[in-house]
Amino acid sequence: MCPTCALTAGLDDRLGPAARIPAELLPVRAAIITADNPAIVRRWLCTSTGGQLLARLTTGDVPLTHEAIDLAGDDRSIENLRGLLVAVGALPDEDRNLDQLAKFFEDHLAATVTDPADRRPVQAWLRW
Repeated sequence: MCPTCALTAGLDDRLGPAARIPAELLPVRAAIITADNPAIVRRWLCTSTGGQLLARLTTGDVPLTHEAIDLAGDDRSIENLRGLLVAVGALPDEDRNLDQLAKFFEDHLAATVTDPADRRPVQAWLRW
């Protein structure tokens, strides 16, 4: 079996046949099948959290939203999947950098500034 055919078969095993995939995810399937390196994509699909999340998005276990993807984790494979979903138009393009920066500061403040009186002015400045 050629690498592209093996990827297509693996994709069908993982997500089901194209007829059962939600319409908004069909462009994702098409992009995956036409990947330059089918062997790497097949491995990503089978072993990564992004590949597992794609299967859950396909079945409807996880809604197709940025918020639901945020809850799935923050590893690189999930962010790669998010990028693919945005690139094919399955998710709206949003500037995620500001949200990530705000979360970083929130976590950093909670870990380093223990006195609420000290934390309040810094949080107010960051919100501003």
